[in-house]
Amino acid sequence: GQVYVALSRCRTLEGLVLSSRISSSCTFDDCHVESFNDRQLSETQVRANYEMSAFQYYIDMLHDMLSPKQLYEVALRLDHFHRAYIVKLLPKVADQWNEYTRRLDGLADVHTRFKVQLERMTTNARSSSEATALIADRVAKAVDYFAAQYEEAAENMLPMLDIEIDNKEHAKEHQELAGQFESIVGLKNACLSHVKAEGFTVQDYQKAKYDYLLGNAETAKSKEKNKKKKQERKTAVATNYNVRYPELLSRLIIWRRNKYEELGVPAYVVMSQKSLLGIADRLPCTPEELSHISGIGKNRLKMFGEELLVLVRQFREDSGI
Repeated sequence: GQVYVALSRCRTLEGLVLSSRISSSCTFDDCHVESFNDRQLSETQVRANYEMSAFQYYIDMLHDMLSPKQLYEVALRLDHFHRAYIVKLLPKVADQWNEYTRRLDGLADVHTRFKVQLERMTTNARSSSEATALIADRVAKAVDYFAAQYEEAAENMLPMLDIEIDNKEHAKEHQELAGQFESIVGLKNACLSHVKAEGFTVQDYQKAKYDYLLGNAETAKSKEKNKKKKQERKTAVATNYNVRYPELLSRLIIWRRNKYEELGVPAYVVMSQKSLLGIADRLPCTPEELSHISGIGKNRLKMFGEELLVLVRQFREDSGI
């Protein structure tokens, strides 16, 4: 027992001296210990297993970066939301969003086929390095292709998220879904942009991913650029509405936003979405014409009539109407 305790605490056998010989009668066999020793892999086997596990992790991270599954799921939820709540007011937005959602579904099919291709290409590889070399060119082409698809999704779908919704609960739900979509597509584009420039490695991908999530990659210049883009989206979003004068609608949306924030009331209390669309479609010039717009009664006419007519007159002058 004393020998066992002494040896179990040794970090090295160097300088260890026994005062007497240890006879075989002092040792005991244990089947569990023997079984454990029998199951141990050789160093070569351990190294080979590690390399293949590292390669599989490389493949998993590659698919994590390319897969549109998460983005498609959020886009589909937004599509259902549009069909339920805004299709009557914004048929153009609902139809276009549905079209791009179906494109993401198609992109998911492309990704599935790509996974099968990689599996076939690496099935007979004798090592992880050989497998990586076999798929290098295919991975580079896939990165270029998926990067272009996600850039197109961001360019065309993000502007459609910046819409005005009168119902407070619906607006909150839409805002949460829109935030998820913008975050996911932003992450995809940030990582793919980095990988296109530097090539794909697990370490670089993880760094690009967490830099984006933690906000470490956003410089003052990119912040200003993002701010400008967001402002452009707010101006451009009115083109999604089916009205004759979308530029006037943009001004009306901004006016209503400033007004309900100033008064501390919900947006629909100031003016309904339907009323804004009516003004942007008919360009009323007098209080009487304004009163014929759906949703504008005596109280709203008294409170906001003059401001709205000033906006319309200014738009007419700026547009030469």
